[in-house]
Amino acid sequence: MNQRGISSLDALAKGRAQLEVRNRRTRIATIDGAAVTTATFGSLDDLGLVHHDTSVSLARGRDITVTADGHRALARPPAPPSAPTPVTPEPTAVRTSGRTGR
Repeated sequence: MNQRGISSLDALAKGRAQLEVRNRRTRIATIDGAAVTTATFGSLDDLGLVHHDTSVSLARGRDITVTADGHRALARPPAPPSAPTPVTPEPTAVRTSGRTGR
């Protein structure tokens, strides 16, 4: 999961988030006003990290909850960035003039 997914999941985990339709646009409203795109929310939903009650209409607003798997994903420390592989320089060729030193 990328950083955007983690920060979106964190915003949703704070509680009182809703999936709603306003002015014919689907949006995710969080308690702290964090920007969560519908694409990011869809990915989190596909991964089973969030849940929303599909029996409630979008016009009314569906409560979003973070699942147990979502809370585990937030509790896991982020993976350290991988260190770049050191590049071993190619051995340089010694150029000789072809003279024998006379």
